[in-house]
Amino acid sequence: MTETTRKIGIEVLEDCPWGTHICLFYENKEDLLETLVPYFKAGLENNE
Repeated sequence: MTETTRKIGIEVLEDCPWGTHICLFYENKEDLLETLVPYFKAGLENNE
């Protein structure tokens, strides 16, 4: 059985299998937004 991977918008993780869980630690609002904006963008582009 092959796993389907998808781009999640987080460059250091590249493509991840469906259902992957990620934990993010951040120091300030800018760090949070720097990660969440591309993450949500990738999800919307994949109709998720």
